Amino acid sequence: MGIVRDKYPRYIKDQLHIILRETKENSCEILSRALEECVKRKLYSAANFSDIVAYVKRQGQVHEAVVEKGKEIKPLNKLSEWVMETEAFKRKVDTYTELLEGEY
Repeated sequence: MGIVRDKYPRYIKDQLHIILRETKENSCEILSRALEECVKRKLYSAANFSDIVAYVKRQGQVHEAVVEKGKEIKPLNKLSEWVMETEAFKRKVDTYTELLEGEY
């Protein structure tokens, strides 16, 4: 906080208000990760901290979405299971090329 006070002495109240808002709205894990990122990148303003918090939250959402994709999809009833296991007949591309060229 000393760096923020030294860098923005005139606006310290505004800086602290933004930081306080972020601490009320976010978990300790997100705040810690954001603070680590700010120190690593030498970003010492409340606006930067707020931006990094938003970035960390977006990264968490992306991670959650990736994890959800790995879940197994189960049919609602047993009768439709065969549909999930059915494979469509595959033709060679040449068949379609011949059709388009009018050779059939």
